[in-house]
Amino acid sequence: MATLLKEIVDHLNAEPFHMNLTLVTFDEKQPIELLETLNAILVHLDGKKHEVDVREENQDNMYVRMAGFLHVIGCKANYDEEFQKSFVAGDKRTLYPIIHWLLSDLERLRKRAYLAHYLVPIDVPPEFLGDEAMMEMYQQYKGLQAQFKSNHQALEQAKETSTNPSELR
Repeated sequence: MATLLKEIVDHLNAEPFHMNLTLVTFDEKQPIELLETLNAILVHLDGKKHEVDVREENQDNMYVRMAGFLHVIGCKANYDEEFQKSFVAGDKRTLYPIIHWLLSDLERLRKRAYLAHYLVPIDVPPEFLGDEAMMEMYQQYKGLQAQFKSNHQALEQAKETSTNPSELR
């Protein structure tokens, strides 16, 4: 646990957070402060969607927002009722591993959060897909997702193979 705590504090003191924490000050954070720290990380990953004052936000809404996002970006957790209770209570045993996981791979998760906006499938009830116009629109949506995925992969390959202009000097 001490190693985990040290790594968390090191990440939070570095770019882009600059929280100027010590092991003691981080470990002494109140539950609501831990939730605020988690929220600050989520803001970095996904921007405006998470720019919420967690002190003012309804606990159920906060859980749905945060846990939903964590699930989408691949955070492995048991999202059951016990997890929800400890999460909204700001329990260190629940939040420390999540914070550590997020901070350990921040840039990859930021990219995953960006892609999730476009690639997380929309659940359309089967009875709506029986309508021809709705089915056509859904197929168009799936086609646009595939096109986005293809374009994004091409962009990533171009970034990997191209030379940075500042390196040409």
